[in-house]
Amino acid sequence: MRGAGCIINDLWDKDFDKQVERTRIRPIASGKISEQNAIKLLACQLSLSLGILLSLNMTWYAWCAHSIVLS
Repeated sequence: MRGAGCIINDLWDKDFDKQVERTRIRPIASGKISEQNAIKLLACQLSLSLGILLSLNMTWYAWCAHSIVLS
């Protein structure tokens, strides 16, 4: 999920990242990775995360819900 969050952040901030020296080399801002490919990778990461979550028992659902609230 951390990787998915990083992709979302890079997609949202791509225009701003192009203007900042420290962040203009990020893959989406620099154009090394297209937005379409980033969205495809994001979908894969979220699908895998959902698959892992659905393979757990009900006790883990409660733990996951609590971790979302705490974060």
